[in-house]
Amino acid sequence: MKVPIPDFDKVETGKEPLPPGTYQAVVSGCKSGKSKNKQTPQIEWEFQVQGPTHVGRKFFDNTFLSEKALFTTKRMVVGVGASFDASGFNTEDCLGKRVEVVLGQEYMTDDQGNKKLSPNNSIERIKPI
Repeated sequence: MKVPIPDFDKVETGKEPLPPGTYQAVVSGCKSGKSKNKQTPQIEWEFQVQGPTHVGRKFFDNTFLSEKALFTTKRMVVGVGASFDASGFNTEDCLGKRVEVVLGQEYMTDDQGNKKLSPNNSIERIKPI
C-alpha cells in the first residue's frame, strides 16, 4: 500500500546538521555530565530552534569544566543570559532562556585524529534575546 506524503522532499530527517546561519532558539536542556572518553566534567546543552527556519529542530553543545576549557562554559552561561557568581551557576536557571545563535559547522576527530565523515554544528556566537 502506498502512503501519500505531501512535500516528502522537504521533510528533514533531523540527522543532518543545521545549515550555517543565525537562529533564534530556546535552551531546552542543560545538565552536568562527563565526556565519553576522558570523563572530563562538562555541561551538556540542548537548544530548540524557534526560527526563522528549521523551527523545532534541536542542536547540542558540550562545554567543559576543566581549567583549560572553562572559558567555553562561561561564554555559554553569559551567552544564554544566566546569572552566576564565584560559587558557580545553576543549570536550571538556563532552561527556557531565549537566545540568538550563529551556527557554523565543524568536522570532529576521533582519538586517533581521524576526521568524521559528516560535520556537526558549532556555536560561533550566542547572545540572550
